[in-house]
Amino acid sequence: MPEYPYSRSYRPPAPVLPVGVRRPGTSAFVLVAALVETGAAVTALPAALTTELRLPSAGGTIVAGFDRTPRIVPTYLVEVEVAGRAVVLRVIGLGATALLGRDVLNAMVLTLRGPDGIALVEAPTL
Repeated sequence: MPEYPYSRSYRPPAPVLPVGVRRPGTSAFVLVAALVETGAAVTALPAALTTELRLPSAGGTIVAGFDRTPRIVPTYLVEVEVAGRAVVLRVIGLGATALLGRDVLNAMVLTLRGPDGIALVEAPTL
């Protein structure tokens, strides 16, 4: 089972997983560090990355953040690879930090060993 150290760039340190992302139908993945965000229903990619990869638009969706203010954000189709498994899904393009939401997290067994600062990942069933 792969182990990933928590990122110390967050206070307190937080679980971050390496995630490959690419435009569907292309060959090369771009590796991003995605914050494990169990409070997010959907996965989010930095807006600049969606532009850089020229991801195909999938419309928009309504989201509400911590302040519960709803807003419409663009959605994109992207191929995401986590722990060796890849799937095409719809993500939101927002902000500057990649967030791994429950749409991906619920397909894997993720064990957080907080005192050790390690996240353990069993291969997802995406």
